[in-house]
Amino acid sequence: MLIRLYELKENVAVVLRHEYDPKTLDLEFVDLEYSMPIQLEVTAERILETLNLRIVLVSEVEHTCGICLKKMKEPIHKSFDRYYEIAEKDILDLTEDVREELILDHPISFKCSEGCSNPQASTLATQQGQVNSRPFADLKDLLRKKKEGRSNGTS
Repeated sequence: MLIRLYELKENVAVVLRHEYDPKTLDLEFVDLEYSMPIQLEVTAERILETLNLRIVLVSEVEHTCGICLKKMKEPIHKSFDRYYEIAEKDILDLTEDVREELILDHPISFKCSEGCSNPQASTLATQQGQVNSRPFADLKDLLRKKKEGRSNGTS
């Protein structure tokens, strides 16, 4: 969203609206897709050499659970403020700030419910007695043995 600063009057709040296509902002991840465009409503007020913005983002995402792979839709309604020094500027582009705000809200991993468990892991645990909670322990032991072999002169 481009804000033409020269069109804003001092101490007069103006409401601006814009719509982003999530694909153009490169916001989609393996476990997250936007199911509708991102609606942006900005209340902008110019005070001296500062632009005060109250930003509201509205959209909807579809998360994929990191455990059971179930897909769930979730609405997004996010409000935040931004302040910009605008001395000697004519235009302000909000695109990167909007993108950053949405990326920082993306969880590292999504879980559909607190009690979610992977049915395949439960079946495997039953078949093998338990699930290996340290899957790289064997690799670590192998590397340690290899290093010991080098220090003893064998390869």
